[in-house]
Amino acid sequence: MKRLAAHLPQLLEALQREQDAFDNALPKMLRRHKGEFVVFKDGQPVGFFPTYEEAYAMALDRYGHEAVFLISEVVKEVPQPVSLSWDAGVLFGR
Repeated sequence: MKRLAAHLPQLLEALQREQDAFDNALPKMLRRHKGEFVVFKDGQPVGFFPTYEEAYAMALDRYGHEAVFLISEVVKEVPQPVSLSWDAGVLFGR
């Protein structure tokens, strides 16, 4: 656990780079892969799959459990209001 904590900033930074690459490629991917699940690794889409489970299985087989990769459904993002207290598991009382 300490090893993971020591590398957490670098892991989060790498994941953010994958997310940024996904966001930049989304308009183009929507034209050909809408509704599919994509695996992003090193800033590039490396495969499209009909289900999340298939995408995850391929990513684990190819990159292992310690690699940083992103799996996301290729859909147009629809902003949804979120309750921070609900998502964080925090309740405020008086």
